[in-house]
Amino acid sequence: MKISVLAFSLTGEALADRLADHLSKLPETEEIKTFVKSIHSPNSISESLSQWTEKHFHDSDALIYVSSCGIAVRAIAPFVKSKKTDPAVIVVDELGRNVISLLSGHIGGANELTAEIAKITGGNAVITTATDIHGKGAPDVFAKKNGLIIDDFTKAKEYAALMIQDREDEMDMWISPFRPDEEEAGAEGAGRGAADAASDSPEADCLWLIPKWAYVGLGCRRNTEASVIDDVYNEALKACNMGQLDPRAVRCFASVTLKADEKGLLEFCEQQGVPVHFFTPEELEQAPGEYTESEFVRETVGVGSVCERSAMLASLMETPASAGQEPKKSSPAVHEPYFTLRKFARDGVTIAIVIKEEELKYE
Repeated sequence: MKISVLAFSLTGEALADRLADHLSKLPETEEIKTFVKSIHSPNSISESLSQWTEKHFHDSDALIYVSSCGIAVRAIAPFVKSKKTDPAVIVVDELGRNVISLLSGHIGGANELTAEIAKITGGNAVITTATDIHGKGAPDVFAKKNGLIIDDFTKAKEYAALMIQDREDEMDMWISPFRPDEEEAGAEGAGRGAADAASDSPEADCLWLIPKWAYVGLGCRRNTEASVIDDVYNEALKACNMGQLDPRAVRCFASVTLKADEKGLLEFCEQQGVPVHFFTPEELEQAPGEYTESEFVRETVGVGSVCERSAMLASLMETPASAGQEPKKSSPAVHEPYFTLRKFARDGVTIAIVIKEEELKYE
């Protein structure tokens, strides 16, 4: 989490530094910077409050204003867009007596950060989101803790409202990488592809939370265009044996190192916004299990199966969150990784998909 703190007095500046010292030690804090805008401070920024807010609203995960609520509200008002994308915004008075979760309490993490700051200052954590004041666990908080994607925020709001009234059994919650409105995502999908879903046969208007449990192995002929790979990929998503896989559920693409300079494949992965990992033929040979082997592929690439082996091996490794970042360990698996789609081939493209269900955190 990248945090930016802005104070408006010498007292506030001292508190900002104190907060930075403590918050920087949290494991989730990636970076924290403090700023002050005051004629009494030699460290005062020269830019206007609006300019500072616009910049940090877009490049920070959380903004902390050591100020009055009025200053913060007027500062952020022009930039507030959506609870899906807005950063957490917290207001702390300069004595630390009141710590107020102002914006993005759940998804942005403002409520949790507010509680943490109140521990530091000994102040009062002011949290006004309905599920929290009723002592209920909001679905968007549950989704954030587990890295789940909320398909429809309106449904999440409806579900939260039902929770407050102890009526959440009136709406299904479907936790699965497979679409809930597909026939195949019913009885069979609830067994392995929809861990702990509220219903074995969800309706299309349920609250659908999408876990990133899918690993896709790719193979292609040399000089295959990205558009061709994309077409085959979309067919493959529909061909999974547990229903239609949502592309948002894909955590990682994988292939063989021979394809590391394949322009069309790289373009496709970039367009999808999904990281790709390349394994050597020797590494692929070590993938556990049985695979659809091809002697032609072995002679050409050095291993008899690319898409199936790379999909399985990707599911077993530490998975990169995004291209260029350090790998991150995934949560403990509920089941051993399994294929929802074995080798799917068309137009010189081969695709296999492995699912690795992960343990969900309910506390």
